[in-house]
Amino acid sequence: AYYSTARFMFPEIPSMEQKVWLGSDLMFDIDADHIRECAHVESLHVCLDCGFNARGFNIKKCPKCGSQRLVEADTIHPECIRSAAKNAYKLVRVLERSFGMKDVKVYFSGNRGFHVHVETNSRDVLLLESDERREIVDYLKGVGLDIKTILTLGDKWRSASTLLVPLPEDAGWRGRIGEEIFSDLRLDRSKIITVREAERILGGRLKFEIYAEKAKIEVDEKVTIDVHRLIRIPGSLNGKTGLPVVEVERNRLLSFIPECSLSPFKGHVEVKLEYEIREARIFGETVSVGKGEKATMPQCIGIYLVLRGLAHVA
Repeated sequence: AYYSTARFMFPEIPSMEQKVWLGSDLMFDIDADHIRECAHVESLHVCLDCGFNARGFNIKKCPKCGSQRLVEADTIHPECIRSAAKNAYKLVRVLERSFGMKDVKVYFSGNRGFHVHVETNSRDVLLLESDERREIVDYLKGVGLDIKTILTLGDKWRSASTLLVPLPEDAGWRGRIGEEIFSDLRLDRSKIITVREAERILGGRLKFEIYAEKAKIEVDEKVTIDVHRLIRIPGSLNGKTGLPVVEVERNRLLSFIPECSLSPFKGHVEVKLEYEIREARIFGETVSVGKGEKATMPQCIGIYLVLRGLAHVA
């Protein structure tokens, strides 16, 4: 179930020209599939044409029959959802500190990531055009980032050991880089320290490029710049997993894991497998069932297999 991020004076009129656009909510989508740390995480793929099982990453075609009808039997890996949650956490902080946006909420999408909603009636936000929203995305991703300008040392920044390390509370990208550095230094966030002192603590050269890379936030640009985007309704069920779209409080984000406790499907269910699955990792449990076999399992897992097209309710 979806709703449009656009607001209209007359939403019921079929003609887009006559609806009268009033603005659009600002949305961000963080998908674990787009995060670098998850690029090589293996998952179990099952071919819906020949039933071939293969564990790997980014498999687009069945190695046995050549079919592209592959589904992932595993739910999202905990490390991937943690990486996505970390990006969502950083995004909320940047929206608040760099843009002054206070009414920001984070929702688990029900599958592999998070939606970040800026819930406001401010016309400054609602009337942002697509190009302006793209500028926000570029800022988050660090497109065109010039470190030497940020560090205000010109071309000498690489060799200036007396340079002060940016503090987490500094404005803009200086603060974002400072947060990443102080995360490794494990020092008081307000402590003033030189690059030479930081390198002594870290036991090696302080490479600002690496910390700038860590500070970048991966969001799906298409979702943010589309002023007529459809977004999942909070509380509705994700048709790929059976889990609901739920709000996640900021203090729970970094420890959040999708699990059966979120599912509205309680108790147990008997399902019959259409395909063999070997050691599928589903909501923290390992499931292995042969083709044509019936198995009784927690409803949240059984429903997940049904939605993937791998089983039906017996």
